Amino acid sequence: MKPLGWFGRFVLVLFLNAGVWASPVHLRCEYRVNPLGVDKAAPQLSWQSDSLTPNWKQAGYQILVASSESGLSGKADVWDSGRVDSSISVGIRYGGPKLLAAKRYFWKVRVWDAKGEASESAEPSWWEMGLLDRADWKAQWIDRPNPEFEADRAAMRWIWLPGQDALAAAPKSKADFRATISLTGKPQDAVLFLVARGDYRATVNGLPVASKRERWNSFDRKDISGFLLAGKNTVEVNMTAPDVPSDRPGSEAKVVKAALADLIKITQADGKAMRVVTGGAWESRANDQAAWQPARVVGDLDDARLGMRPGALPQSAAYLRKSFALAKAVKSARLFVTALGSYRIYLNGAQVGDDVLTPEFTDTKRSTSTRKEGAPA
Repeated sequence: MKPLGWFGRFVLVLFLNAGVWASPVHLRCEYRVNPLGVDKAAPQLSWQSDSLTPNWKQAGYQILVASSESGLSGKADVWDSGRVDSSISVGIRYGGPKLLAAKRYFWKVRVWDAKGEASESAEPSWWEMGLLDRADWKAQWIDRPNPEFEADRAAMRWIWLPGQDALAAAPKSKADFRATISLTGKPQDAVLFLVARGDYRATVNGLPVASKRERWNSFDRKDISGFLLAGKNTVEVNMTAPDVPSDRPGSEAKVVKAALADLIKITQADGKAMRVVTGGAWESRANDQAAWQPARVVGDLDDARLGMRPGALPQSAAYLRKSFALAKAVKSARLFVTALGSYRIYLNGAQVGDDVLTPEFTDTKRSTSTRKEGAPA
């Protein structure tokens, strides 16, 4: 037989001693490596085995959690699960005392095989808790006050077809509305705000720009800057009144409420604002008619008879900033942040983290958080 080379001898020794190569590896908390901002009161812990022995199986495990890395070398001062006879190594919930907000916890795991041989993870892992309760937050909600809020909403009205009662419209009846705008040049910016009691489809100069189903009860915002041209422009909205709700008694199911509210806000080349709102400037026609007539004004935006208040107009992205000075070098830094909307955080001009579409799923009623780790530049 040909003698084994050094690599063959290494593989043979490794195979013969494979039983000792069963250390827990790839430790995960909530299926992430050393995560920040964990918002679960009892995080789930998982690991894998690096055993090379065929059909090796875990017979038991022990999880140790400590408040410091050194605390894992002796008796864990937070939680010791004790030996648990189980082959499970995925999604095991922490079972110790209540975890503290914004605190880092270190952990490791020890496993046993069917022969009773034990091994443990070589390096401790950790996780940091997020802000768990409302009392943990010291921050207040902030936003950018819109100085044009009142001017944008002031003249907007609900409109419907002339000669018809918007509070008693025929279910699924159709109506068209349009506004004609003359511009001396291409605008700097143009935005269309729409809300309807029903379905709608909007076009600008014949090109589709927006559509919504009837259950959308707040303003939609569409940038139409690229659709407007110097000269005559036409904005048209084709609308369908709601259908009868399935839970309404037959005696009340003959009519529905239907109406449209709209603002076209244009910033002209000289910076001046131009507003075209639903009201007398809009024309309308029933879907089966050819002639256009002035639309009928139903009421203001907060008219309770229509059963919906569309709220504030959605705004473009806002910049919010805070400057502060530090007298000492930074050892570590944490940022807890969430938003009612998507956000990006920058520190001294550099984006913090590489996440997109933040926040991830966030229960803003419970004030959970996305947490970022910062380090001095």
